[in-house]
Amino acid sequence: MTTLPEPVCPLGYPRSQLEEFLGDRLEAFTEWMRGQTVVICQGKRWSPEERRDVPTDCFGHPHNVVTYRHDVERYLAGKEPLD
Repeated sequence: MTTLPEPVCPLGYPRSQLEEFLGDRLEAFTEWMRGQTVVICQGKRWSPEERRDVPTDCFGHPHNVVTYRHDVERYLAGKEPLD
């Protein structure tokens, strides 16, 4: 299996990083991901204790759509998506 770089976002891999290491496999990966869950990096998270949004490590440069690392690992290992 391909050794993955560390994600630039604590939530996973943003599209720009996927483009870098997947290259011409990005389109096939995008199709493989159809129907799978992704997360949105907004540079902030809700804090129930403070009852407000608090900045995350990505504050000032949110990554928008981010793919979880385990999905990238499953794809590169040739496994089927999880339902």
